[in-house]
Amino acid sequence: MELRPTVRAARWIGTVAQRHIFAAGFADTGLSSLATFTIGVFAVRVLAPVELGVYALAYQAIFLVSIVPMSLLFLPAEVAVVSHPPENRVRYLKRSVTLGAIPAVVAGTAAFGWVAVAPAGTPADAMFGLAVTAVAVAILSPVQDHVRRMLHS
Repeated sequence: MELRPTVRAARWIGTVAQRHIFAAGFADTGLSSLATFTIGVFAVRVLAPVELGVYALAYQAIFLVSIVPMSLLFLPAEVAVVSHPPENRVRYLKRSVTLGAIPAVVAGTAAFGWVAVAPAGTPADAMFGLAVTAVAVAILSPVQDHVRRMLHS
């Protein structure tokens, strides 16, 4: 009879911890999505039509090249880590980020590819700013998503 209250308490504590992890992950993902949406609204309101089209090309290039490190390393690492207890998962994070950095940098530099299909009348300063930003985001975004999923899984 002494064991039952302890088992209930352990289940309750586990449930509270899972709710905390879920809530933190939900908030983190929600804020990230809100930031992306806010930048999109800013672009629509501030950029000229040609610049907005170039922004759209850069934005899509980021997502296209982000698939490479995510599919090659980050998602398989996340699937493998789920079989480990939650308290041990963080220790795999450093290794997976280190290994995933190489494909992220290689794929991220390919984000310059959208420049080849940009309209001819695009201002040079807009092309340069969006090209540099696209490469930086294409490298960092898959790593950030991986870290978020590893910490909140």
